[in-house]
Amino acid sequence: MIELRDATSADTPAIKALIEAAEPGDRSAQTDVRGVAQWREPDDWADVVVAEENGAMVGYGSLLWPGSPTSRNIHALVHPRWRRRGVGRQLVAWLQARADAAGQTLVGSYHSDIEAAAAFVAALGGRLMGRWHEMVADPLPNFAAPALRDGYTLRHAVRGHDEAHFAEVFRDSFSEHRFMQTPSVESVGRRWSQPQFDGNHIAFAERAGAIVGVSAIRSAVTYRGDQLVSAGHIGPVGIRAAHRGRGLARALMIDNLNYAVRAGWQTASLAVDEINHHAQALYRSLGFKHVHDWVWWQL
Repeated sequence: MIELRDATSADTPAIKALIEAAEPGDRSAQTDVRGVAQWREPDDWADVVVAEENGAMVGYGSLLWPGSPTSRNIHALVHPRWRRRGVGRQLVAWLQARADAAGQTLVGSYHSDIEAAAAFVAALGGRLMGRWHEMVADPLPNFAAPALRDGYTLRHAVRGHDEAHFAEVFRDSFSEHRFMQTPSVESVGRRWSQPQFDGNHIAFAERAGAIVGVSAIRSAVTYRGDQLVSAGHIGPVGIRAAHRGRGLARALMIDNLNYAVRAGWQTASLAVDEINHHAQALYRSLGFKHVHDWVWWQL
């Protein structure tokens, strides 16, 4: 019999083992190139539920960042041997009840190549909302750093100084896109407080002492055929409306890509809304190609 309970930090090893067991079939790039799960513990363990059978973890689900002021993004995963037994439905029901209590709906996404995910969402009664294109630059391109004009300069993030700046420029330049919401200064601070934080991952465009744009890159993995390879994942990329059309996004992304080359990463990836044609044209000019979609849905 499947039993659900609130998760705790003691569940981290079992969650990682579940992710590693699912990766060969799901190809969701939730492990590193060695097959070791990439799992970041949540800010609030009360947002995570686990499913067990006879004391063994067979699935987990979690509420993630807000997708809007009235929604929460979710992630749920069931061990391959326990699928098609209703475990996923139970996990989503638990997450939905918690969201309902806060007056929120659930928003999720799935890899367009996984037919079972589409069928599962349809069975839940999920409403399709749109797609984001996953784009990959492989191999990494080499670019000379472009010259900035009109008094603009580029610099990198400084921990303990730029957390509020990052949240503010994110809000003003990126949260206009579908399915995203501005991170709080506190959440940025928690992420930047991690030992692996490197301010060179985050490039700011500045003018007259004010930050007007941002592009960030983080360590990730992506598939090259059947092999996982090291990659840099770019995002967010955003320029304040009054400063667009000046080549700032391109300059910031080139800084990210050059960092990836120095780090020895083999490829770079990003996700972009299917309706954001201007951004897609920029990304293609930097060597990115559309490989698959992330399909967004809502309960």
